[in-house]
Amino acid sequence: MLLHVSEVLPPATAARYLQALQDADWTDGAVTAGFQSAMAKRNRQLPSQAPLAQDLGCAIEQALMAHPLFLS
Repeated sequence: MLLHVSEVLPPATAARYLQALQDADWTDGAVTAGFQSAMAKRNRQLPSQAPLAQDLGCAIEQALMAHPLFLS
């Protein structure tokens, strides 16, 4: 079951994160795929070791862990 968890981030924070993501250097998603799936994979992604990916990932995880609906 999927559940929509709203208001995890304040709007101003979400806007800052969105701007940072729009300005980021995205790479071909096929670089993390196996040989066969790389032929079909058509996406862009942040490198997992990119500071932005790590910083936003941690910040969003902390926000989720503080959200009562997510925790329930």
